[in-house]
Amino acid sequence: MKNIIVLGASAGWDIALHVSARMKMRKLGFIIMGGCWPDTYKSYVEMKLYGKFLSIIEATDPHQTCVKIFKDRKEIPG
Repeated sequence: MKNIIVLGASAGWDIALHVSARMKMRKLGFIIMGGCWPDTYKSYVEMKLYGKFLSIIEATDPHQTCVKIFKDRKEIPG
């Protein structure tokens, strides 16, 4: 399973986060893009996420909130 990467862009980033929570596999890799709206991160703060994440944010995106989803999580390697 270490060679699997889940990519979630636009509405798919929500699906990728839910896959992470359900699979509970630390070796899966995830790339999250295009879902960073203000206050959306609040829906995921209590969700346990597993795996290695790369959150891609467009430089001109004024929201920049995806980082709050992954901040201070012990189950996600830094």
